[in-house]
Amino acid sequence: VELGCVRAAAEVRPVVAREDAAQHGLSGSASWLARFRASQSLALPIVRDGLGIGVLAIATPEVFDEDSPIWRTMETITAELSH
Repeated sequence: VELGCVRAAAEVRPVVAREDAAQHGLSGSASWLARFRASQSLALPIVRDGLGIGVLAIATPEVFDEDSPIWRTMETITAELSH
């Protein structure tokens, strides 16, 4: 799977893609990041009954990690959408 949003749903886990994502098996995400002029994207799965049923994703010029406000806010949103 070459897109972070698809991988997040299929593997039911957060996926980060970066500009150099082609080196990490996410070449599809890397091409979208270039189109958006973004440095990084984050895709978090929306989960129901253990299955990924959707994804919340963002692409930004900022680089962030799981301790950042962006990541924490998105986790809160996906938790609300998952049940």
